[in-house]
Amino acid sequence: MAATRSQRQTPHPQLTPAYLAASAAYHAGFRGRALVVMTAISGRESSWSPEAANTGDPAGGSYGLWQINGSHNPHGGYATSSYKRWLYNPLNNAREAYLVAEGNSLHGVCGNWYVDPRTGNSCGPGASQPSYGIRYQQHYAAAEEAARQVQEFGPASKATIEKWSPNAASASGKYATSSTSAGGGESLCGHAPNGTNHPDKPFTFPHTSVGLTYCQLKAIGGALLMIGGAGTMLAGFAILAAKTFGTKIPLPGPVGAAAAAVGGSSFKKAKAGPSPEDVQRQTQRESERAESKERQRARESRQAERHEIEVRKQRALAAQREAEAKEAPARARTETARRRAQTRQAQAAARDREHSVRERQRGYASKKEKERVGRESGGPPF
Repeated sequence: MAATRSQRQTPHPQLTPAYLAASAAYHAGFRGRALVVMTAISGRESSWSPEAANTGDPAGGSYGLWQINGSHNPHGGYATSSYKRWLYNPLNNAREAYLVAEGNSLHGVCGNWYVDPRTGNSCGPGASQPSYGIRYQQHYAAAEEAARQVQEFGPASKATIEKWSPNAASASGKYATSSTSAGGGESLCGHAPNGTNHPDKPFTFPHTSVGLTYCQLKAIGGALLMIGGAGTMLAGFAILAAKTFGTKIPLPGPVGAAAAAVGGSSFKKAKAGPSPEDVQRQTQRESERAESKERQRARESRQAERHEIEVRKQRALAAQREAEAKEAPARARTETARRRAQTRQAQAAARDREHSVRERQRGYASKKEKERVGRESGGPPF
């Protein structure tokens, strides 16, 4: 007995590396021929291995299915260890490839993967090396079949694709910017300025063998700032005490000397009130602030006037257009009546001309008939 439609099993492709790579590209947004091209590029770059790595490339190397280079890291342009783990996730790597390739337009393929998506030959910076195009063409047939299966049966689920690379960080829309990496557990410790140093890249001082990472340098700088701030606060408290109580409170070292120099006379000067120069400067500042506020109010008033004028113009224009729209049917009827009157006049003139022509023809025929009758009767012509 033949199986019914409900008993038939829906065919599903095998979870081959090419199919999983095509599924990741599909989730990233690639469609149609772009899906085939990017799947073939993934085969050429990593042999469809999500944890493929080329540490010899610049900017810390290239990683993942599409060998995304560390220069594409939005935080410093270097392949940190957290960025590598993030790229080992096929979904993240596919999203980065979608941005680098400029979506389904594939305008960025030639400049980044050195292959022409239209011809399959080497192009761009790698035009002198035919191997780029040859290896791409070797993976094209398998990529085309994988893309066909994705478009016919649907892509593999995101959970299945993530299990494909167990050492990768979890998928996220963008590279993590918090204090921990996308995979958790690894502190980024901020980002180096201008890409000169990186959290995982040690900085070696010139002419020495001392090497410190950016995180360590940042921690040392923070400690020095805290020490300097504490000293400044202590000096401030000493000067405040000297101003308040004179020099009765002995303080050791340079802080005590500064407090003694500031105490006494400064306290008395503060008690005496502001000097005339201070009063004059304060009055001048208040006058300047008042003038600034007045200029600001004048500017706002002019802007309001210009806005009101523009609003009135717009309203008048809208009213004019509305009136023209209301008058349009009447003008159309008037024009139609005028054209009909002209047509009737032309028709009457044509009838008059035709009638005149007929009258002349009848008169001419009557005259000829009379001449003929006269000739036949021998009488004089009319």
